[in-house]
Amino acid sequence: MTVVMVLERSMIKSMNEIKGTDMKNHFRASIVKSGIRIAGCYFLMTHQFVMAGVMLAVAEFVGILEEVV
Repeated sequence: MTVVMVLERSMIKSMNEIKGTDMKNHFRASIVKSGIRIAGCYFLMTHQFVMAGVMLAVAEFVGILEEVV
């Protein structure tokens, strides 16, 4: 076995161990972000531009947190 093959197996094992809870948290954050964006679109359609901007900005912050989770 080469060093590269050993490293690849090690990385795959680590990724599989992490996937379980991280994937669930990532999915939940993604759903929350989508809901906030939909709310932002609603405010945009009802001409409440300040609230639309706030909601879309909050969605971006949730997107940043989503990548951390």
